[in-house]
Amino acid sequence: MARVLVVDDDKSIRRTLEKLLQSDGHQVLTAADGREAIAALPGADLVLLDLGMPEVDGFDLISRIRASDDPRVRDVPAAALTAFARSEDRTKALRSGFEMHLAKPVDPGELVASVGTLVRRARARPV
Repeated sequence: MARVLVVDDDKSIRRTLEKLLQSDGHQVLTAADGREAIAALPGADLVLLDLGMPEVDGFDLISRIRASDDPRVRDVPAAALTAFARSEDRTKALRSGFEMHLAKPVDPGELVASVGTLVRRARARPV
């Protein structure tokens, strides 16, 4: 279906999301930090990004993504996947450049539905 980049510093979360998304037919790329994420982004149709990572957090990373000169990177649909679940956290994520805010622990059905929505947005992007 789509190439989904999962960015999270927690290896077990990356593995869990990878298995779930693969079972839904997606190809999954993973990254443990911002450096790996930036390198993998040109090959991704969408990104699920943890906000609470060390060194380069999700807010800094989405800022770098949205400022990229490469439209494959700059325009990639993105969802914040985070334990920061207050309404003000959601608002901050959406204002920062994310299309969605998903609170951990995320319901598997909600995640699959959200990825489907982002896939449709990715396919609607001009090439």
